Amino acid sequence: MYQCRCCNKAVKVTDGKISALALHFNPTSTSYCKRKFTPLYRGMLGVFDNDRDAPSKKVVPSADATSHGGAASNIGSFHTQSVEQWLDAGKRRAHKMLVAVVRRRSIAWIIGESLPFTILQSRSFLDMIEAVTPAALPAFKSARQVKRDIGVVSLNLFDQAISVLSKTSFSMQLDEWTTPGMQHAFQALVLTHIDQEWQYHSYCIDFQVLRGRHSGSTFAGHVVSFLTDNGLTDNWNGVITTDSASSNTRMSTLIERKLETEKVKLKIPFVARTSHIRCFAHHLNLVVQTMYIAFGVPREESSRQSKIVVPVGGVVEDEDPEDEHRDLPVVGDWDEAEKELESAAGGETEKTERNLPPVLVAIPEEEDEDREDPEDPDAGAAAPGGVQGSDSQSTTGPDPAPPPPSGQLPGYGQEKGYLSPLTKIATIVKIARSSPERRRKYLRKAREAYNGNKSMADAVLVPPAFNKTRWNSRYFQLHSALKFAKGLVYVVRSDEEGVYDINLNINADEIKLLKKVTDILTYFLTLTKSVEREAPTAADILRYHGDLAHALKVECNEAQQLNNEVGTFFANALQLGMDKLAVYRERASQCDPLLLAAILDPKYRLAILLKDYSSATVARAKELLKIEVEKVIGSGSAPLRSTVFSPAGAAKPQWRRFSPPPEQNHTDEITAYLLGGFPFRSGETTLGWWRDNAKNLRVLSEVARRVLASAGSTAAVERVFSAAGRICTPRRRSIAPATIQQLVIAQQLIKAGFDPMAGEALPEDDPEALETQPPLP
Repeated sequence: MYQCRCCNKAVKVTDGKISALALHFNPTSTSYCKRKFTPLYRGMLGVFDNDRDAPSKKVVPSADATSHGGAASNIGSFHTQSVEQWLDAGKRRAHKMLVAVVRRRSIAWIIGESLPFTILQSRSFLDMIEAVTPAALPAFKSARQVKRDIGVVSLNLFDQAISVLSKTSFSMQLDEWTTPGMQHAFQALVLTHIDQEWQYHSYCIDFQVLRGRHSGSTFAGHVVSFLTDNGLTDNWNGVITTDSASSNTRMSTLIERKLETEKVKLKIPFVARTSHIRCFAHHLNLVVQTMYIAFGVPREESSRQSKIVVPVGGVVEDEDPEDEHRDLPVVGDWDEAEKELESAAGGETEKTERNLPPVLVAIPEEEDEDREDPEDPDAGAAAPGGVQGSDSQSTTGPDPAPPPPSGQLPGYGQEKGYLSPLTKIATIVKIARSSPERRRKYLRKAREAYNGNKSMADAVLVPPAFNKTRWNSRYFQLHSALKFAKGLVYVVRSDEEGVYDINLNINADEIKLLKKVTDILTYFLTLTKSVEREAPTAADILRYHGDLAHALKVECNEAQQLNNEVGTFFANALQLGMDKLAVYRERASQCDPLLLAAILDPKYRLAILLKDYSSATVARAKELLKIEVEKVIGSGSAPLRSTVFSPAGAAKPQWRRFSPPPEQNHTDEITAYLLGGFPFRSGETTLGWWRDNAKNLRVLSEVARRVLASAGSTAAVERVFSAAGRICTPRRRSIAPATIQQLVIAQQLIKAGFDPMAGEALPEDDPEALETQPPLP
């Protein structure tokens, strides 16, 4: 028996002759193959010539075939001609596949590296590609076509992400960022979830460009629309993470109200008062700023900011090669290559833009959204009773004096107040950096202090200048100044020209306590970097609060034991920081997601809550855990789980060589977990432990997967804004807000592991050409 590769039917062979197969392809035969010219197996395309009137027709290869080295054949035989046709068709298909794949890869390259759209048509780039493989040149399209391709790829990636999110429980991170010149406002939505392999995922799923002032109303409506439009209302775990800006507090309240107004049913209800996590990194920054002010650093007055986007009346194609005068200027110098977007034009509304308007118009409100949450009491308030061990008291000794007016330098112990050594160092550095001549004199004098120590003298540097937009720049300035404190003090004391006021002198006690301040700021910086790098889950936040409060308390007590004016000054400043932190600790202890996450951390379980928080808080956490378990199993008790596992015993009692084991203590999952069942081993991670014990704690693991998906900071959103700043660079000409949205979303989803090669084919692409391509590494 033969099997026809055209129609997949079996062809019977009679008496060992193959004539039956020939009859199968004979049009006059009753068993004629109906798929001879349209075979099911695509490899048979072109084998048979449909033109029966010209059997000696010569094969003329296409230009695509010759570009791959194929040569035309003049052989007139029918069978030879059909084989060459088949080979020619294969070459043409290979060429189409090459072009389609390279085109997709080039779009992914532009998105991932934030490159201008015109780069694919630059002469030097095309020359390089032509030297490698000329056959790939048709894959590189114009800037206009690149923009449309990015829209298709972005939509494909978005659909992949929505497909994943529809099968799991996720949490939301929300934030808004305004460019330094107040020209644009960006809103980002980052979703976090834990997959079936207990891997933590975080990626941006939506990004908006606003004009007008940002408000809580704008963001609330956008969040609710995103959930309902994409059918994700049952997948949201009812938790949001933002910073403490008043607009975000208002937003969470309006989200709850809007869900009720529109009668949106959630699987897990959202309660703004107890389900809103405030960013720990933001609170950390506010505590540092409070301490700086207490140390005598002048407060920076924030000005009212408005958020607008340039007019969008015109329709401008992104990266138009004919437009020679649309380079975006840069205002301000941003760290980490963040550039200000100064100009954006409205783009065409295409189907790939998900029917979004070119620019979302914000609803103006009266209050300044960039200020701290108005519900926060001022620094120095007593800590509420929900937090143990804060020892928040009114500061002992005289209150720190307000900072001196500009241009005045009150002396040590004078009536105008004690001049902070941080301000002294900042003033010395500012004077030393005021001119090249003063810089040289500072270095020359500072090196004189290290006579006999050539290595230290050669290493002396002027401490870095203070950057008011970065709180840690003062830390780096202080750290550098203390490294060469001997030289800095010598510069002031040996000044004979009156450049450095005598009140800028720093004594030994001040240097000693400045080193302690540096230790505290180092700890703050370490926590900040940990939050930014690791993007902690909500399980870490209450522990961070307790660790930070303990460190501040220890340093404050040591400063008070000095029993002098300097020690009192620093103790008061640290106490204000502790009081400020206590307010945020109390708020965190009232946040249900943080309590659940803390108790579901298998390394600590109840230890953190018992150590740092009140008994009422511990009881509340246990009750919340019980409620979450009941949501999974319904009303009733949790399934039983044995905390003791004994090996299989002998079949008969008389065969036993040892005494029978004690009766096992069967308890429910909650009790078994809280009593320390399945201990946390050294080297394990929180998610790794839950992965290994998911079968032992079936219900609790389901709760943990949903609860631990929540983030404790908005670091992931801040990274999205940094990516947007890199996209809006001077290398790019005018760019529409919708295109910014597509680029940011696509870039973030590619980094998260979604496949840019999948989904709808690009215009003129062969859909089957992408089927066999592996995803990007």
